[in-house]
Amino acid sequence: LKLDGKSYYTFGRNDEICDFTDSHSSVSRLHAAVVHHTDGRLYLIDLAARHGTFVNGKKIEKHKPTLITSGSKIKLGQAERSYVGKGCREGPSKEAGAGDGKKRAHESGHESGKDSSAKRAKDGGPETVRCLHLLVKHKNSRRPSSWKEEKITRSQDEAETMVVNFRKDIMAEAEKTGHMEKAFKDLATKESHCSSAHKGGDLGSFPRGKMQKTFEECAFGLKVGELSQIVYSDSGVHIILRLK
Repeated sequence: LKLDGKSYYTFGRNDEICDFTDSHSSVSRLHAAVVHHTDGRLYLIDLAARHGTFVNGKKIEKHKPTLITSGSKIKLGQAERSYVGKGCREGPSKEAGAGDGKKRAHESGHESGKDSSAKRAKDGGPETVRCLHLLVKHKNSRRPSSWKEEKITRSQDEAETMVVNFRKDIMAEAEKTGHMEKAFKDLATKESHCSSAHKGGDLGSFPRGKMQKTFEECAFGLKVGELSQIVYSDSGVHIILRLK
């Protein structure tokens, strides 16, 4: 498994949204992601896969970045296929698991508490980003209610399908009009379960350490103007558009 050229790669059963696919029944539609950190290291994130993700035979925690080094063997669920890391930067990173155990706040994936963005910003990487996001909650979200729905009962798979379709709608509208930001804001205003929907999904600018880890890694890994694939957090299922 050699990964370069993209900020992150996704693994799962759904060939429409995943970079690497496996049709085994124990593999979730969107199972895991490998993310390039700004320090050059690679981290594997289990995206709440039902049958787990394993590194060197050990099951990793969901939503917690796990460092991948050369020779690391990755297995999805009980699938026969496995992946082996090649050319990965070695050594631990202070960023792995940063913010774990802190009380989390806003639906966007915001973490409460003070933090030093200067310490977290790596050479060559931005100290802050500005993003739009669209969130769809499901029954296992940490707060399964929103301004749109008082009680949310949909499954995580249903939420994922909704976000995949919303992403297609945004891409189609942007291709037609040439205005990705407007297409995103128009849809987020109507469909996002986050209170930021009233601002077109605009989260403003934020530094590292203020969002849930999976959300942060994706947001800081995007190029300006780039639309993410779907992203999981404790709040639900997101798509993110980086503005600055």
